[in-house]
Amino acid sequence: MTVVETHKPARTMMQRLKHHLYSHFYIKMTVVMLVSILIFPAIHKIHAGVAAIVMVDVVMMMMTMQMVTFASRQRQLRRLMLIFCGVGAIIFDIYTALQPNEFSIILSSAFFCVFYAYAIYSMLRYVLLPGRITLDRLFASLTAYMTMALFWALIYRILFVFDPTSFRFDSSIQRSEVPFFDFIYFSYATITTTGYGDIVPNTHQVQSFAIVEQMVGVLYVAILVARLTNLYTTANEGPLDETRA
Repeated sequence: MTVVETHKPARTMMQRLKHHLYSHFYIKMTVVMLVSILIFPAIHKIHAGVAAIVMVDVVMMMMTMQMVTFASRQRQLRRLMLIFCGVGAIIFDIYTALQPNEFSIILSSAFFCVFYAYAIYSMLRYVLLPGRITLDRLFASLTAYMTMALFWALIYRILFVFDPTSFRFDSSIQRSEVPFFDFIYFSYATITTTGYGDIVPNTHQVQSFAIVEQMVGVLYVAILVARLTNLYTTANEGPLDETRA
């Protein structure tokens, strides 16, 4: 009998790079987002805010690569929409940094909202899939939670552009120069139901969005924990139940 030897093709540099990028992707994603939050206040004052935008865009494009590769192989329309929203958000965000105006702020925020909404959907779909609960899936749930806060921050920025009196700020913050980080800060304080009181919704419209965000933040944790517990129990106790039966 002749034994045919088979040799696995060596990985190319691109394949190795892709493997390292997607290995424990959401752990890396969480670290990048946390670092972005920490350094954002130090760089947002740089002229035109280019440094801050580059940081946000890097995070966004990492999410794009992940979702296009894994979640949209057979969904060409969604893939094109995702890329369109991502590229559009970057273009308008850079234009806003160089030539600030209300129209470009609204457009960039709208593009980011659509992109983040699809990102949240894709991440939660991955987290809630049946199967073994891995560390990366747990970090994916955290990344989705943080992305929700960014989504709501963009909503608040749009509301503020339409009505500059929609928020009441501490006396140390000038209404005419409200950086995006203030809306990120308010959104995280709202979704975690912290509410420090230095930034307060000043109209019923903003208050209604804040109420919804608080409910989403509380219910997300409760429902996610219940669902993950159920998946873990099902994966580990399934064979035992069959034996007992």
